[in-house]
Amino acid sequence: MGGVSIDSITFIEEETNQENTHEILEFESIEDEVNYMFSEICKLVENDDEQKKKLSSISVFKYPSEYEMILRKYAKYYDIPFNFSSNMTLNESPLFAKYLS
Repeated sequence: MGGVSIDSITFIEEETNQENTHEILEFESIEDEVNYMFSEICKLVENDDEQKKKLSSISVFKYPSEYEMILRKYAKYYDIPFNFSSNMTLNESPLFAKYLS
């Protein structure tokens, strides 16, 4: 389980000329991707003793609707508070719609 690095991209900000390197990860499934994300959030919160990062300073936004049920599952598993914009019922979930078709 976990990500596979497929590329490394370097961005240079115009104003500060600071170099930032970002990894692009590819996962076999949405579940693997969400699990990796929550485990990385845990590392951010647990490994920063001097400047304890607050969970409220970490945001996840603009995720596709098919992620919501899995996000809910892992938020509960990792005991991380997560605000969902909707209260999706089971019959509204993409997984349920796929099952019915």
